[in-house]
Amino acid sequence: MEAFTSVVGPWFTAKNLPELDAFFRQLEKDSDAFVRPAKHIYPRPRPFVTDPELVALSHEKDGSYPSGHSTRGMMYALILSDLMPELKSKLIARGEEIGWDRVIGGEHYPSDVIAGRYLGTALARSGLADDRFQGEIAKVKAELKKVKGQASEPTAEHSSAK
Repeated sequence: MEAFTSVVGPWFTAKNLPELDAFFRQLEKDSDAFVRPAKHIYPRPRPFVTDPELVALSHEKDGSYPSGHSTRGMMYALILSDLMPELKSKLIARGEEIGWDRVIGGEHYPSDVIAGRYLGTALARSGLADDRFQGEIAKVKAELKKVKGQASEPTAEHSSAK
């Protein structure tokens, strides 16, 4: 969630939105059920392994293809766009940036990120078309609406009494 705080606002935290946080944690597990097998089928070494002169962010041990970060970044961006359509273009841009940051950090090749982006898009679209998924989305929407409303209310220190 914190990856999207810069787009949504400082109130967009796991502490303020526990339902959304739990939902995203489950989505991460669900997406890993697709990413992990693909990494085993296509055991591409990461860029820092093939080029030891690269300075990598984390030196993850699993394969490079597809990018799990890119998968989740795009999946979360599209689901958040469904929840907050007024921020869609900024959310999508941030979801894409999450993948490209991994290229810059020496963790992935561009094709890893593009594959992850396609996978994340497919997972989000599949979920958003599912009735059970929509039940979870409804709970998250209610929480988001409540917290977002509280975040936009002026506090006592910012309101002026006349």
